[in-house]
Amino acid sequence: TMPFSIQVGDYFRPDLRIAYRRDNPANAWYIAIDIQNFINRDNDDALDYNFDPDRKDWVFGFQSGIVPVLSFQIDF
Repeated sequence: TMPFSIQVGDYFRPDLRIAYRRDNPANAWYIAIDIQNFINRDNDDALDYNFDPDRKDWVFGFQSGIVPVLSFQIDF
């Protein structure tokens, strides 16, 4: 085989954020929910250097699917 001939696929990870901000005279706060990879696409992470003899091919690792992140911030 040719060195460096195997490449990972194209990377695509759309994220979605919904946030609410409240401004008060003494402070401000906001709360947000982030949904990373909201279409749950399996992106190639890296090529593991393990050969699968059943498939006769190299094994790719995959990144995580949907990741929800809740955040809250207070500004004084």
